[in-house]
Amino acid sequence: MCQVENAPTASEASRVLLAFTPTEVQHLSIVKATRAEGKRKKKAFVPLSIEASELATTAPDAPRLYSVLLSTPLKPGDATTLEVLYMLTHSLEPFPAEISQSESQLVYYHDSAVLLSPYHVLEQVTYIKMPSNRIESFTRVDPTTRAGSEVKYGTYNNQMPNSYLPILVHYENNRPFAVVEELVRKVEISHWGNIQITEQYKLKHGGARHKGVFSRL
Repeated sequence: MCQVENAPTASEASRVLLAFTPTEVQHLSIVKATRAEGKRKKKAFVPLSIEASELATTAPDAPRLYSVLLSTPLKPGDATTLEVLYMLTHSLEPFPAEISQSESQLVYYHDSAVLLSPYHVLEQVTYIKMPSNRIESFTRVDPTTRAGSEVKYGTYNNQMPNSYLPILVHYENNRPFAVVEELVRKVEISHWGNIQITEQYKLKHGGARHKGVFSRL
């Protein structure tokens, strides 16, 4: 969730740009945005449209930009609250890559301590929450604190546009990594309007490989 403010000397803003690294774009599964409207008990989050932007950027590694289309343009000096949800697939790296049946599955998570953004960011805090309290290691970018299964980065102030502070978190994740390699869906429609749907999935475990004869799947 972030608060976006239009500069007092700028013109009306009808869109807000989101930035993703080239690696994130390759794994980007879904991206959604909502805008907070109203106050207190009457506050509601209104869904907004998102489209890929063709705007060029001079930032290192050429981030890919997406435009969040505001339902009501943001006037000079005004601010609004946006909530952005995006999901990445195949972004966790098992390490070690092979484990025995009695060992826990550990993974690497790559990210940035600060939000990659084409804008000047006045204040920011990043929280990373793991599914377990077992955290082998994590990159420290002061101020960095840990509480149980959560690592907090920040508060960071006055971050320049396109700032990026790479971090790596190594933690336990024993959840199954189900990967659909192939999906066949058959739809049969009768003359009487009945519909029958049959789906066949080819699944594999996308996490750490198992050392031994026992299959983790």
